[in-house]
Amino acid sequence: MGFTPDDLVKRDLMDSTDFGESIRLTSAYAAAAEYFESNPTDEMDFKIRGGNDRLAYSLVSTLDPDRLYLQTKVRSIQQTSSAVKVFVERRRAPFRADFCICTVPAQCLLKIKWKPNYLRNRKRCAPVTIFPHHEDCGPFQQEILAVHKGYGFSAFTSRVSDYCFDSTYRQKGPGGILCSYSIGDKADDLASEPSHANIKKWIREDMLEVVGIKSDDNKDIKAIRAQPQPWQKIRWIGGAYAFYRPGQWFTVRPSFNGRMVGAVRG
Repeated sequence: MGFTPDDLVKRDLMDSTDFGESIRLTSAYAAAAEYFESNPTDEMDFKIRGGNDRLAYSLVSTLDPDRLYLQTKVRSIQQTSSAVKVFVERRRAPFRADFCICTVPAQCLLKIKWKPNYLRNRKRCAPVTIFPHHEDCGPFQQEILAVHKGYGFSAFTSRVSDYCFDSTYRQKGPGGILCSYSIGDKADDLASEPSHANIKKWIREDMLEVVGIKSDDNKDIKAIRAQPQPWQKIRWIGGAYAFYRPGQWFTVRPSFNGRMVGAVRG
């Protein structure tokens, strides 16, 4: 389409955050699904007042508390012609039901024993990996965002901050939160950094340079706090994005969908 090699490198850097690693080995159909369709409610600028976790709590409030089990690890799921049995830790008898809806991250599917084994073809599933992400959120004083507050702020860099954006976009108040989103090996490098102060310092310096402000001359613009979240270190999540390589969208994805629907229907 006329992109120069240098432009393609920049495009790779910018788009990699949407796919979890790199656009170079990403399924073209996965990219098309990301960019070719949208609707007014399919964007990330909208938030729930009071925090997005209110959605989960609202769903829980509609359930019978005596039949809600939290912090309960599933060991195995067995399907027969008449029911589905779910075996969990610290409980001898299984839960029995007509249907079982499984919504765990893809990495966790391989940690559950299935009978029948819907995941028996693991060689096809193995290449679909969830690459690690690392998220650092740090409240900043308003000055760093002031020139961008009207339309939001985002920046891609080749440095520690990677992809940085204003996660308090459209929210009123004197301060703001910059979210730094890192992927792949860079995410692991940041996750191994023991000092939150260093991460805060590095991201502050990156963003000041992006907006053309010398760090030493503007000590009043402070990063108040950094809160790292390496998703790859949470064992029941294991990462962020599912990464489909070329040719896998129409092989692995239908395999998961069809077999899991069969398990749900019972």
